[in-house]
Amino acid sequence: MDHSLIKKGIQEVRYIIEHIGNRTFIIGNLGEKCGKIKYENSMQIIYQYMHSQLESSIVYMPDAVIKDFERLKENEQLLEGTTYILENLNFKPDEYGYVEPD
Repeated sequence: MDHSLIKKGIQEVRYIIEHIGNRTFIIGNLGEKCGKIKYENSMQIIYQYMHSQLESSIVYMPDAVIKDFERLKENEQLLEGTTYILENLNFKPDEYGYVEPD
């Protein structure tokens, strides 16, 4: 994993938090495009590092999809001033048309 990209990303996220966004969502992919969960490619790696580097509130979300986003926002379950890191998109089978063999 290229830590220089993560460090640059932290600078960009910090700028967004301070100047632009009420809520920041980080969506990404790590590792191969396989449609299967591989813990060594989890976005928790990014979350742990960013949590130690940023002063703002950061929440890890264990899925790459937020179901009923508008309802969550309206019920204030998605807090303002918070950065949310969603799980790796590569873990979603439908992201790359992956179908589990029978």
